[in-house]
Amino acid sequence: MGQETYIRIASDQYDKKKQAPFLGRDFTWEIAFGNLFKEKSFLSMEEWKIVTPQNTDDILDEKPKSIHPKALLSILNKIKTHLKDNQSLLPFEIELEYSKMDTEGLSSEILINGSRCWIQGDSNVYEVSSKVKIVNLPMQPNEVDLWVEIQDKIEIEGRTYYLKKMTRYDKYESLINKIIDICKLAENKNELVYWTCC
Repeated sequence: MGQETYIRIASDQYDKKKQAPFLGRDFTWEIAFGNLFKEKSFLSMEEWKIVTPQNTDDILDEKPKSIHPKALLSILNKIKTHLKDNQSLLPFEIELEYSKMDTEGLSSEILINGSRCWIQGDSNVYEVSSKVKIVNLPMQPNEVDLWVEIQDKIEIEGRTYYLKKMTRYDKYESLINKIIDICKLAENKNELVYWTCC
């Protein structure tokens, strides 16, 4: 799962203006490779071929395969609609509400029993229901294995933490919109796009 997806306009040698969004591994694995979706019939086989990025290891010295931005744009709009319409059926994440923590002047570092910890809050990977598990990061002095009720505000060892639930639509909407903007820019310039991963 170490791959990341990149988009750029075909004629651009380098992304000098840094317009291309950072898409990251989660996007590549869940959206571009379609691993988030158990039911994939909302896209045709041909559409899945287009949205699956070309691996740069397979390209070698050749140019990457270019895609007409209108095709990618249409597919991304379908994916965005599917994410929105199926929010309650798709996995979600429980995480710290960083903006509220910052506004309240609270540290967003989870510290329990002298160990830095993290929330196993991705329901696609971990067991998450009305409770979520908090565990220590590797190489911490004390083992932590704590289940907490999912609430907007929790208290642990005298520290306050704010939690939020994030749907996959919440997670990817802004990113997909940025890719759509790149596709529209390419379309306006009458250009193709490269859609690759490495």
